[in-house]
Amino acid sequence: MKKSKIIIFIVLCIILLTPIVQASTIGVVNSNSNNYVLNSDMKFSKKIVNYDEENQEIEIELSLRNIKKNIKDIENIEVAIVLDNSASMSEQENNETKKYTTYCATNKFIELIYDNIKKLKVEITQYSDSSQIISSLTDSKETSLNLLEMYKNTPCRGGTNTHTALEMARSQFSSGCKNKVIVLLTDGYPGSPEETKKTLEKLEAEGIYVLSIIVSKKDGVEQIQNIFGTEEEPTAGDVSYIENSNEIYKMFNEYIYNQILNYMEHPISNVRIEDVFPEELLKYFDVEYIGTPDKGTVTDIGDNNSFVWSVDSVTGDEIITFKYKIKIKKGVNIDEIKNFDMKTNEKVIINYTDEEGEDQGEILDNNPVIKVKDEKEEKPTDDLPVENKPQEYVIVNITEEETPTPTPTTKPTSTPSATTKNTSKQTLPQTGVEDLPMIIIVGGILVSVGFGIRWVVIERIAKGK
Repeated sequence: MKKSKIIIFIVLCIILLTPIVQASTIGVVNSNSNNYVLNSDMKFSKKIVNYDEENQEIEIELSLRNIKKNIKDIENIEVAIVLDNSASMSEQENNETKKYTTYCATNKFIELIYDNIKKLKVEITQYSDSSQIISSLTDSKETSLNLLEMYKNTPCRGGTNTHTALEMARSQFSSGCKNKVIVLLTDGYPGSPEETKKTLEKLEAEGIYVLSIIVSKKDGVEQIQNIFGTEEEPTAGDVSYIENSNEIYKMFNEYIYNQILNYMEHPISNVRIEDVFPEELLKYFDVEYIGTPDKGTVTDIGDNNSFVWSVDSVTGDEIITFKYKIKIKKGVNIDEIKNFDMKTNEKVIINYTDEEGEDQGEILDNNPVIKVKDEKEEKPTDDLPVENKPQEYVIVNITEEETPTPTPTTKPTSTPSATTKNTSKQTLPQTGVEDLPMIIIVGGILVSVGFGIRWVVIERIAKGK
């Protein structure tokens, strides 16, 4: 009997003195849902969008949206093709006349735009001393191609009265159409240079997009540039100078075609998004990609603690996303990072080329912030998390596999300062209903130990008697 009581007493003492294993938690101090970078081209955000309590993981999403409208399939566009038919177009280059090369290129171009743009009408004008509409605005590809034969069969003659041809093409546009494009091909210096320049400026002011292809030898380019402008600073729209008519086909069916699509799709291109992580985060947390991005490719995390997400092009109103998750590493001494606000990254660097071909750059330095804490905190009853979109105070359980006896640890010498808006909230440990089970357990242990001691004392007194 004596031995049994002693064993019970020893067991109770061991239970009392053994450190109580508690679960640690990750609190989302700031999910970053209200922070983003916004300019005239795009909107970019990085935020916590979900958590998996069972697997102890936080999911983060990078999202980029081209905020301009893609009108290629939803709005009407009218394209006026204006072709030079002056005497100089009959000159031969590489066994073909410049005119025949222009005809073949235009034929293919008409097929391309009809096949790839839904709400399209095309008109064709030819000119020399005077101008002639050979095809009025039509939404029929067959009609445009058939009437283009008239250009091929009309003899080249006369001068280059460019401004009258541009005015005639302008007069054919529908008053209600918002998207108007003139494609001009010429190989000669305009007969009325001042009038031509004024007409170009007028078209630009009216919002008509002029795409000019000028076939000219180098010695004549400078003079023509006084009218049409340079490729870097055109008088209206875009202008391209080529020396040989062999380039006409490529200009029509690659450059001009893509320029019209760009005009309608408003794309940004060469997108490069670099997500830079704090060294502290990578020391204590694993980063795992969730599948592949909607578009483009992602590198592994490199020596500079970052990955790069690259995308060739993002068209108007297109949204692209990429997700990854972070999870505390196994074997980490959680005491080292308890109660520190930890940014999920240092910054995100966004670089891209806008639709005008200019390089642009932005930086997002407002980042989601998390904190490892000892005890689970109450979620605000008036701000419950929405499915897949956690609000502030979302908690993820991080259950420690082993709880060693606490030892003094050295705190980090510096803590990354949060750059998020003041809407983020700091959470504090709370004492309440969740403490009750622990109080009962500890109280029970103390009572049991008390009874054990009492039994031993009573037995010794009895023997003493």
